[in-house]
Amino acid sequence: MVAAGCTPGRGGSQPPTTTVPPRRGGELSVALVTLRSADPARAETDAERIVADSLFDGLTALDAAGQVVPAVAESWTADAEQRRFEFKLRPSAAFSGGAPVQAKDFVTAWQRVARSPNPAVRALLNPVKGAAAYTAKTSSRLAGLSAPDPATFVVELTEPLADLPALAADPALAPVPADATRPGWAGKPEGNGPFVLEGKPAPDGLVLTRNETYSGTQPYLDSVRVSIVPDAQTAWLAYQEGQVQYAPIPVGQLDAARVLAGEGAGAATIVQGPAAAMDVLGLNGATAPLNNRDRRLAVSLAIDRERLAALFGGARVPADGFVPDGLRRGAAVPCEACEHDPARAKSLLAGGKMAIKLTIAPDPGERRMAALIAEDLKAAGISVETAEAPAGGVGVLLGEAGAALRRATAGAATSTATGFLGAYYDDASTVKVTHLPDRQLAATIDRAEATGSEQVRLQLAGEAEVRAAVSVTAVPLLEYRQTAILAPGVQGFSVSPLGRVDLGAVSLTG
Repeated sequence: MVAAGCTPGRGGSQPPTTTVPPRRGGELSVALVTLRSADPARAETDAERIVADSLFDGLTALDAAGQVVPAVAESWTADAEQRRFEFKLRPSAAFSGGAPVQAKDFVTAWQRVARSPNPAVRALLNPVKGAAAYTAKTSSRLAGLSAPDPATFVVELTEPLADLPALAADPALAPVPADATRPGWAGKPEGNGPFVLEGKPAPDGLVLTRNETYSGTQPYLDSVRVSIVPDAQTAWLAYQEGQVQYAPIPVGQLDAARVLAGEGAGAATIVQGPAAAMDVLGLNGATAPLNNRDRRLAVSLAIDRERLAALFGGARVPADGFVPDGLRRGAAVPCEACEHDPARAKSLLAGGKMAIKLTIAPDPGERRMAALIAEDLKAAGISVETAEAPAGGVGVLLGEAGAALRRATAGAATSTATGFLGAYYDDASTVKVTHLPDRQLAATIDRAEATGSEQVRLQLAGEAEVRAAVSVTAVPLLEYRQTAILAPGVQGFSVSPLGRVDLGAVSLTG
């Protein structure tokens, strides 16, 4: 089964190398941003997913290479159409209180996700039969979920999705006991993962301790102390003051972090790697003037991505394709539109002028990007009117002659290259990144989702990216990079492109 690739790609580095055998014991202190809940059904931010991953094991997991591996499910099968999946559970899996994990616990968990107040979390179950009509007021079982026996969990889908096992690795879809439906359970959730909560979370932090009854590989650490902070700058200051051993590096502070880290023995580690996210310019290619491929290409060639990336001090790099490095498996597909060639942009307009409206969210970073984009386009003969839309409303406000600055992300529901590309095109029912219906692109992605062969899916992902590049479905701008600092004496700590951290693999050397 295909999952997100975890190779660092351009601008990234390998996780810190283990230099001594891991030892058992000790406490790791980390700063995590925007941690609002330890409830897996509400896990949306990177911080929430890290904590949920530590407290819960799902049906599957993603290994360091991005491959899907068994977790609670020891095996799974799918029908020929990739619409019905049957997961067989490990008999040894258990909750921290001792109760065995059974198929009905996954039914309970997935139904909680279908009732989540968070649309992004609910979207995980979009492919499941009955999920679209399932609401918080629904008392019956979700039609596409069943537990024919304690060790068998069955999922039925409305359309093919060969990558369902990758989606099932999302911590929001981990099992929960029957009492998870009672009020107050989410305050101190009982999980089946390598760690348990010590006491109840406080507004400024929580403590995870080793789950001694865990049926998987026992974590090395005795505990993890989590400081909950409002932003990366606060986390960075906590690291400098010696309060935590891990913290994300704020935008613009990468050079300062390298100086602080030092060199040689005893130096701190700068953790860098690709994130499964990109800034793109969504285009309304369904109407003039952007319904012409040459004009769309002119827009893309006019933009200086190096100048845009400089705004973010190493946190973003120029895009070199339509799929971010964190999701790409294999060589990059050539991207003609990713070049900076203002002279060619002018020639594609054949001496004519063009005017577009650029819609952005009310965000300081987007305002700075929009100003530079407008300058570049003006130099090529394209006038730009910039307008701000409410956050979340950008995708439906492209307008008749419009473009929109969008952040295309790959959560678990789009944790593959084909899934990410699926966010670009506009199908009959959903407004996506661009208003440019491309039936060939859509058909290629549909074929990928309907095949159980990993090799074929990778081939089709490449074909879909070629199609997106040829038609200039959207304008790739910047790829995101994860940057963090790790104190000396910590090993085994790495962050995946999806923002996941396996705290059970972390150990302290001293």
